[in-house]
Amino acid sequence: MSRFASRILAGLLITGLIATCGIGQLYAQANTAASDTATSVTQQPVKVLEAGAEPRTPLRYSFGAEGKETAVYRLDMSMAMAGGGTPIPKMVLPTMEMAMSTTPSSVDAETGDLAYRTKIKRATVVGEGGNKLMRDSMQTSLKDLEGVEATGQVTTRGQFKNYKQVLKAGTSKDARQIMDSVEQSMRQSVIPFPEEAVGVGAKWEAKTSVSSNGVQVQQVATYEILERTETTVKLRLTMKQTARSQPLAIPDAPPGVTATMDSLTTTGTGTMSVNLASVVPALKMDTTTNAVMSANNGGQSQTMHMTLTMSMEIKPKAKE
Repeated sequence: MSRFASRILAGLLITGLIATCGIGQLYAQANTAASDTATSVTQQPVKVLEAGAEPRTPLRYSFGAEGKETAVYRLDMSMAMAGGGTPIPKMVLPTMEMAMSTTPSSVDAETGDLAYRTKIKRATVVGEGGNKLMRDSMQTSLKDLEGVEATGQVTTRGQFKNYKQVLKAGTSKDARQIMDSVEQSMRQSVIPFPEEAVGVGAKWEAKTSVSSNGVQVQQVATYEILERTETTVKLRLTMKQTARSQPLAIPDAPPGVTATMDSLTTTGTGTMSVNLASVVPALKMDTTTNAVMSANNGGQSQTMHMTLTMSMEIKPKAKE
């Protein structure tokens, strides 16, 4: 593959990963400079589709101000692509694993909203996926994240706000890109609850618009209550993300080179077990992203197709 085509692929990878659970760690592996463009998220009001069986009561977090908890985040990925009529065999990518602690700072006495801080305790590549160069490059970027802290707030209805990263001096652009994606992953893992009372079997949807690195992505997430107690809830999650045809930025592209993301669709399913006293759920989710992109270089055009599959797991540990 030519250097130009590699740049195209890097941009496409970024787009696909932004649309898939907010995880962008492959960015470092793609060997391109990260964008400084801020990520913005707009969420529409939650809409109840089915109220579920009686008894129905409002679903709310009930946060406490005691106890630090640590969760392990694991991400497995594989990718296949084709360009110019030439398919490239499916490639298993390095597995990434990150341990992050969450410590309550305070709980608002009136609203019950939680203020918290997080710290990345460990970030590493595990297993033998990908080649050695790929694993080493990714490991270098992940290592830069260890010790990075952030603060934020979550409302009792799962609205995520005032998130702020506290990056170390000299943090690389690749690491900053990953941290932006960590923020999106945290937004995805905190469940937006409906205002209305709901029971087992209830379904609701949350629509979100995400803009990152100049890419606009629309998401619809649907939640269904499978089981519920006074302190826990188990949910089924289905998700679909789409992006309209739009220009795609390519880092360091030569004059006259343009690229367009023709289409991007992500579908995903998973289950979440939520302790209503905790901001971190237990999660298992599988997603598939299909993207088509065309590039033009001096009047010569090429179309590229990519399929990216991802499996994400979050395992919370007991509070300390």
